[in-house]
Formats: sequence, C-alpha cells, structure tokens
Amino acid sequence: MGGSRTRGRPPLNFEGAAFRADGSLLLGLRFPVAADGRPILVELGGIERLFEPGDELPEVKGFWTVNAIGRSGGMAGVRDLAIVGDELHLVTGNVDSREGQSTLTQDYPGGRDTIATHFRCTLPPDQHSGSLEAEFVREFPTLPRVEGIAITDDGRFFYVTDEDEGVHLRLTRLLAG
Repeated sequence: MGGSRTRGRPPLNFEGAAFRADGSLLLGLRFPVAADGRPILVELGGIERLFEPGDELPEVKGFWTVNAIGRSGGMAGVRDLAIVGDELHLVTGNVDSREGQSTLTQDYPGGRDTIATHFRCTLPPDQHSGSLEAEFVREFPTLPRVEGIAITDDGRFFYVTDEDEGVHLRLTRLLAG
C-alpha cells in the first residue's frame, strides 16, 4: 500500500443523482467504491433545505452498496442513476474515464477496465440503507464513457456517451420476455 499517489487523500467523485418518491436524493459515487469493489450510493433527506432560508442542512439517511460490477472489472463506479417507481436504474463503469493510465487507476487497477453496464434493481420503499442485488440490462463493450441514462414512460432508454468527437445520445428499448 505504500507509495500510492491517492492514499491519504483519495478523490470523492459524485456522478449520478436521482430522487426517490419520498423526496430523498440518491447520489452515486464514481469513487470511492466499497471495499469489495461495488458501487456506493449515498441517500440524503431534506435536500430542499439548501434552497430555504436558514442554515439547516440535508441529512445523510444512509448508504447503499449495489452488486453492479460490469465484465472485466474488479470494481465499478456509478456513471448515472435514474428511478422509475421503486426501480433504480444505474450505469456503472470504470472508476476514471481518462484514457491511458490515470493516477487513480494506477492505484486501483481493478477499476480500469470495467465495461460500462446498465443494471436495475428494486429499492425497498421503507429502507434507506443496505445492500442491493442488481440485474444486468445491457453492456457497452465498445463505449467506455457512457455518462448518462434517461428512461421514458414507455420503457425506452436513452444513453449519453462522451466520445472524442462529441457527446452522443443513443436510444434502446428494453425487450422483456
């Protein structure tokens, strides 16, 4: 562990946000990840306090870990979140999108080659902390920088990718059998 460039002051990177039906806000962490490499979500209550008079701050209601590591990776960070009802959709991927070797992926090589993947899971309605088992939806083996997800009411998914020649929007339908 000695000689690490990020130890002592590792980055804190929030990459996704989505509101639950009760008004609490889920924030996805790209980094750090849980000790076993799974992505972490932080749940905040009272976020509206930031926009009201006074100095009352939001409160941390809990932390979630999600079993959502894509192929070729030992760890994954959140890229984006979306909620439809009590179903959470998240895109996870490598912990640092910079091409080549970043200081972060040198220190945490298990997060360098994780394939960007869309997962979904159910959020228990009366819980604000715990471990979530995610179900695979689709992966993006040729698109390492899938940075956003949006879902329409009729079940179409839109993905935003950050590519060298610009930011692209991709569309797909979820086909369930």
